[in-house]
Amino acid sequence: MRKQGNHTPHKLTEMENKNQVLDYTPQQTAAWFEQRLGLITNSELHRLMAYPDKITAESELSKGAKTYIEELFWELADGFAKEVKARTLEYGNNQEPKAKQKLANSIKQTLHDCEFIPHPEFVFYGGSPELEPVIVNGLRTTTEIKCPATGRSHNENIEMCKAWKEDNSALLKTYPELYWQINGNMLLQKTDVCVFVSYHETKLCTTDYLEHYFPKDATAIERINIQLPKAYKYYQEYGKRHGVDVNAHLAERHRLYFENKKPFTNAA
Repeated sequence: MRKQGNHTPHKLTEMENKNQVLDYTPQQTAAWFEQRLGLITNSELHRLMAYPDKITAESELSKGAKTYIEELFWELADGFAKEVKARTLEYGNNQEPKAKQKLANSIKQTLHDCEFIPHPEFVFYGGSPELEPVIVNGLRTTTEIKCPATGRSHNENIEMCKAWKEDNSALLKTYPELYWQINGNMLLQKTDVCVFVSYHETKLCTTDYLEHYFPKDATAIERINIQLPKAYKYYQEYGKRHGVDVNAHLAERHRLYFENKKPFTNAA
């Protein structure tokens, strides 16, 4: 049975601490944060994919990419990630249910929240799409929802989609964070398209809802698959410098998830 409810952060429950099998781990919960701990995730994938035109099998990781991986190692070593609290994040979390309802009304489907999805092969990588895939116009579709805290940011999303004109390179240049996030989520969900939703309520403007469809970019998927093995090699090398076998730790969590559907928790 699917567990539904709000996504208010909470402390690990007794059941979660005992490593009980969970059918569903809501996003923004303590268990969800532990699942992502120390992993490359699609929300930060752009940090790994800097200078995309220069990415080849032989190219080196950028300095920024290495810094990102080093930060992930220390998350893993410390057992917790740096907490991010901001008014914009709180606003987005509060508005997201309204955006989801507008999307549901638009495509006339029941929507189901999605949990964290680890890559089936890369033990150090995963993502959390907003929703489980939906079928739109016969295509499996991923969803990405943004609820900007300001009308100006929402309007920038509208203008970005107007200027896109079926040119994926334009999205990469104007909004690389979104470009890599949606393509990474399409990779994990094995979908063909991503519906991008931007929602913001204002007192004066009437264009509070944007719904735009981006197709999967095969070039992005190719570059992600080139970059991930190099990133993990550096991750393991950095771990060895500090006496940690990164692969042994992450591989065990990965195995537990796929064999037993248990959360990535370190609790005993």
